[in-house]
Amino acid sequence: MSHRSHVATSGRSPIAQCSAPWIPPARSFVVTRAASITRPGSVHQTARVRNVTGGSGSSSWPTSSFVATSFRFIFTPGASRLFAREDRVALNDLYWQTAAWIAILGFPLFVLCLGFAEPLTVLLFGDQYRGSGTILAILCIGYYVNGAVGFNSLTLRVFDRVRYLVVADLSAAVLNIVAAVLLIQRFGALGAAIATTGTFIFQNVVYQWGLRTQTWVAAVDGRYIRPYGSIIVGSLLVAAIALAVHPPLIVGIVLVGLVSVAVFALNRHSLQIVEVYPELGRFRLMRRLFGDPSTP
Repeated sequence: MSHRSHVATSGRSPIAQCSAPWIPPARSFVVTRAASITRPGSVHQTARVRNVTGGSGSSSWPTSSFVATSFRFIFTPGASRLFAREDRVALNDLYWQTAAWIAILGFPLFVLCLGFAEPLTVLLFGDQYRGSGTILAILCIGYYVNGAVGFNSLTLRVFDRVRYLVVADLSAAVLNIVAAVLLIQRFGALGAAIATTGTFIFQNVVYQWGLRTQTWVAAVDGRYIRPYGSIIVGSLLVAAIALAVHPPLIVGIVLVGLVSVAVFALNRHSLQIVEVYPELGRFRLMRRLFGDPSTP
């Protein structure tokens, strides 16, 4: 039985088919945030863990969530259309193309938060949050990974894999609660950040496995190893320089800008902007920057 016929014969009403896949991710997200803010029976810990959402959470959100939200409106109808056509190759291309865009466009702010978390936190929230720099860096890793690997949960919804999503999200919620209780008790706000980021990574690993076993999308596409590899190398380079030299924030912004331009330049052809938006190919500059290097 095809994926399309499976959806048609699932026996659920159209409202249930539309709403059910969205409930577990929303519940999982709420539990992830709530469990990291407070530990049952500990009011004192709540005051310490407030740094996770007060001094760090606000900055970590934009690293990839804003970019991912912008692309969601483009990806959803495209993926649904390709699923209806049963175009496996095009759907896999759409998924990883969108993921690469999100990863590269979100890279500058991510690596800035990673390498210069403390001065950035002080600039945004004041000196009272100076100790939240490490928390910001850890949270940024989780949020960036959550967006940079692509719309895995959304793709599973397109394929109507509701049961898999329910199990994955509830497992992530349970993991986050257990990790938060254990880590917050010992490490406070730092433990909350580790629990949140660890849950995000675990959840996305499970989602990627679901892509491999439940959909037509590859869990890892070898064509995009270079973009993600350059992001990892660039992140490590900025972090190493920041730890070794401790430059001021303005120098860090310049450094992040240079590394980001290098990452973008190395992967500008992988973004395939001209192929996705052919009208831009009419401009010579756009063809030279983003076009296929094998074509004149």
